[in-house]
Amino acid sequence: MSNEIISRSVELDTVEFEGGEGRTLHARLFRWDVSSQVSDGGPSYPEVWERGVFAQSIKRAQKTGRGWPLMYNHDVRSVPIGIVPMIHERNDGPWMTAKISRTSTGDDMIELIKDGAIPGVSVNGRNIRSSRDRNGTIRRMEVALGEISVTPFPSLVGADEMVLRHGSGVLLADLMDIEETPPPVKRDELAEYLASLQPPS
Repeated sequence: MSNEIISRSVELDTVEFEGGEGRTLHARLFRWDVSSQVSDGGPSYPEVWERGVFAQSIKRAQKTGRGWPLMYNHDVRSVPIGIVPMIHERNDGPWMTAKISRTSTGDDMIELIKDGAIPGVSVNGRNIRSSRDRNGTIRRMEVALGEISVTPFPSLVGADEMVLRHGSGVLLADLMDIEETPPPVKRDELAEYLASLQPPS
């Protein structure tokens, strides 16, 4: 159904820290075209996220220079723990690079990630375009990304690496296989929703 709010989380099997006190979190959000059994509160069903699902969200972030808040477990009533300034669509899935803020809460999150108490990352957005294939699998084709969270309760299949780095950038080797994906035709519905996420000027 169009405009439904969906949240999906993935478990991250590998956590690495580089250069002492790392504050840059680099993580794959999920794998393209991998079927996961999910539930939105009712019966479970198979779901696949297609490449390009965030293309319009990424395009808007590049245009406005505004990324997405990094939250803890989708607690939007709390303050963010950091910011996700960019997402890259790579061959193996969408990767985020997030900066965890130098706050007491941010410091706590870093320690919990290091200890393995927070093993996952989760996306939250509004479904814009989906389809159901002959096997009954829901294919997510366009989602307006609202925020990204670290979470202790991962469920979606497909991520296996989370790297917390010292500094503000990703390594060149991490970006070697990024491919530009032409964004789909702009949809008024998506543009209106993304505009609503921005605070009034």
